[in-house]
Amino acid sequence: MVEQEWTLTASDRCDVRKCGARAFVRTVDPVTWFDILWCGHHFRQVESKILEREFSVFDERGQLDVKLDASA
Repeated sequence: MVEQEWTLTASDRCDVRKCGARAFVRTVDPVTWFDILWCGHHFRQVESKILEREFSVFDERGQLDVKLDASA
């Protein structure tokens, strides 16, 4: 099994005003290189528009499916 290397941590938070949830997606504008962090909920709301604009998307929502090892 290949281990997934995650770059976002529990301290990364959604940039949507007043959200504050943990960020699982980072998008980068290809022109300005400005990046935005998204929680899964807010990213789903804008995903089609982000993809239309050809942003780079670093999607770590797979972390939501990873179960922590109880022995760790």
